[in-house]
Amino acid sequence: MALENLDILLEEENGEHPPVTRFVDPEEEREFRERAGEAGGREETEEELLEKDLRVEICFPYLRYRLPMNDRQSLLYSKERSEKYTAALLKEIEGSGDEFLDYQVSSIVFRGGAGLEEPKVLGRILRQVKKELCLAQECEISLEANFGEIDMKRLRSLMLAGIHRFVIRAWSFSQSTCRKIGCLYDETLMEQLMTACNTSRKAEVCLTLYYDIPGESKTEFRRTLEYCSHLKLTQIAFLPYDPMPETGKGEEGQKKMERRKRYETFLRGYMKSNGFEEYETMIFARRGKESLDLLMSQNGTEKIGFGMGAETFLDGCRAANLANFDRYLLLAGDYRQLAVPVPDGMLNLAQLTSPEDLRRMLMEITNALKEEEGEEKPEKKDGQGS
Repeated sequence: MALENLDILLEEENGEHPPVTRFVDPEEEREFRERAGEAGGREETEEELLEKDLRVEICFPYLRYRLPMNDRQSLLYSKERSEKYTAALLKEIEGSGDEFLDYQVSSIVFRGGAGLEEPKVLGRILRQVKKELCLAQECEISLEANFGEIDMKRLRSLMLAGIHRFVIRAWSFSQSTCRKIGCLYDETLMEQLMTACNTSRKAEVCLTLYYDIPGESKTEFRRTLEYCSHLKLTQIAFLPYDPMPETGKGEEGQKKMERRKRYETFLRGYMKSNGFEEYETMIFARRGKESLDLLMSQNGTEKIGFGMGAETFLDGCRAANLANFDRYLLLAGDYRQLAVPVPDGMLNLAQLTSPEDLRRMLMEITNALKEEEGEEKPEKKDGQGS
C-alpha cells in the first residue's frame, strides 16, 4: 500500500521516521527469533508468524447535509466538530496494539462521514493505526462515502494516503429520480472519478444503488443501469429504498414485498449477464474483485472498531461504541466504558451508520423472534382443542 506516502501528505517538517516495529522489549524479540529458528534454518518474516487476521472499522458520525434515510446519530459536519472528534479518535487508537500482538490487519474500512474529512486527517489516523497494529502487506484500505463528498482533488489525496477502494453511495443516475428524493446528480463527476481510478493500478470504485424508489419509473431505473454498465466498476450493491417494508401487514405491504422480489430476480439476471457474480445478498462483483473485508466478515474474522458506533467482534463477543458525541469525547481513552456489549446474534442501535446496517439488524431481530416463538410454543395436552 501507499502508506509510505503519508509523510508527503502530512507535510511534516523532518520527513523521516524510524521504521515501526512490534517489538516493545528485548524479551519479545528473543522469543520471535527462537520461533524463527525452530522453523528450520530460514528465519520467517514477522508477518508469517502472525496467525490471526484482524479487520479494522473506523467510523465518523457526521455528514454535509441530510439525505434520505440518514441515521439519527449522524451530525452535520463542521471543522470544529471534526477537530474534537479526530483528537478523541486518535486517543482511542493509541495503545490499542498491546492486545493484538499476534494479529495482522488485513482490512481497514472508513465508514460514515469519512468522505467529508480532510485527507490529511485520514492520513494521521492511518499512521496511528500503522503505529499500533501490524498491517498485512496487501491490506485492503477502503472508504465509504456519499456521492458528491469526494471530488477529483480529494480523490487524488486519498489515494496518496493509501486508500484504494472507494465505495460510493450514488442512489440513482436518473436526473428526475435524484430531483424527487433530493440527491446529487452529476454524471461528469462520476466519470472523472472513474478516469482517475483507472489510471492507478490498484484503485477501485464500487457503487451502492437503490431500487424501488418512490416515484421512479422502470424506464428511469433502467437508465441508471445502462449508465453504470459503461463504467469500469468492480462491485455494485443494490439496496431497497425503504429498509422497513410493512411485511405481512395489509395488501399494500404484500404488494411491496412482491415488487421487491421481482426487482431482485431481475437484477440477479441482469448483473450475471454483465459479468458480475453475487457473493453476498444483492452485492455483485467481478471475479477476484470482491471486498476482502466482506469475505472475512463471512468467515467470522475478528474486528476492532474505533469511533462512534463502531463495532468490535472479538472472541465471539460483540460490542459497539457509544453513539453519543459528547460522551464519546469524554470516554475515548477508556475502552471499558466506551464499548457497550451486544447480545449474541443481535446488533446494537449504536452501530447503525447506514441503511445496510439497519436492514441487517431488522432481519436478525425477525429471525431471533421466530426462533424464540418456536421454542416457547406450548405442547398440546390430551383432550385439549387446537
